[in-house]
Amino acid sequence: VTPRLIKRISTSLNREVIYLSTSYTEILMKRITPTQEQQEVLSRTLTHILIRPDNAFYASLALGAETYWSNDIPTAATNGKDLVFNPQWFTALNKEERIGLILHELMHMVYHHTIRIGSRDPELWNVAGDHVINTELTKSGYTLPKGGCCDMRFQGMETEEVYNILWDEEQQQPGKHKNNMPDLIAPGDD
Repeated sequence: VTPRLIKRISTSLNREVIYLSTSYTEILMKRITPTQEQQEVLSRTLTHILIRPDNAFYASLALGAETYWSNDIPTAATNGKDLVFNPQWFTALNKEERIGLILHELMHMVYHHTIRIGSRDPELWNVAGDHVINTELTKSGYTLPKGGCCDMRFQGMETEEVYNILWDEEQQQPGKHKNNMPDLIAPGDD
């Protein structure tokens, strides 16, 4: 990830956190054209989402989202309306992980995570949202890429509830909830 597309901010937790770029425009300006193989992998994955009868909701969201490719993000991300994928990372996943990943990013949109953040710590908010989404997707039988946040003790909770628990735990043990896979692009940046 190029340094200027990562924002390091000091938070009220007195730690520096990584949050995806405040310049979504910059990501779009540097977007890349996927190879034919990468585009076909995405198309096949979207087709698998579309043909599953229990995915009608996700399918309609996926069809409405613009999709971009960028080497300037480590995995995948959303600004709440578009999807951005790192092509090498995305195509290295297996089919089930790619499906889970797309559904994960779409759920950030559904839950308005880029809007509801308010003045909260962005890294911790991203982690809280990831727990909420990933426990729901895991319970529903989806496979997610390795390394994501998925603590089943948060199953059925709202993002704000999870955030408050994580906040309290961070006060007791700073750095406990490090986000190794940030995927929210700074709110209000489009």
